Amino acid sequence: MKYTDAVYDACMEAFDCLPLAALINQQFLCVHGGLSPEIHSLSDIKKMDRYREPPTHGPMCDILWSDPTEDFGQERNNSHFSQNSVRGCSFFYSYAAVCAFLQANNLLCLIRAHEAQDAG
Repeated sequence: MKYTDAVYDACMEAFDCLPLAALINQQFLCVHGGLSPEIHSLSDIKKMDRYREPPTHGPMCDILWSDPTEDFGQERNNSHFSQNSVRGCSFFYSYAAVCAFLQANNLLCLIRAHEAQDAG
């Protein structure tokens, strides 16, 4: 083994300290995954204890692993969130969910990093 368990543990602790979201120019919210039905405001994100391993459910899991719906922007129902059966954790979120969150928090855009989208 090239490195000791102590080096691995230090790296894991460093990753547990990374921010869950970034706000750019008070207008653009950047996250890895997306939205959560349990997160209604930016202060909800600030209140989260990020200094731990991500759980398998709940708002921290959602901000890291939620995905836009397959028919994002063309949904046929009014549901903002549905179970993410593809990942086995978190939720799919709709265009309406994004619009509602942006409007409630006076934001212009949600930027996610987890997947590339064909349409941008």
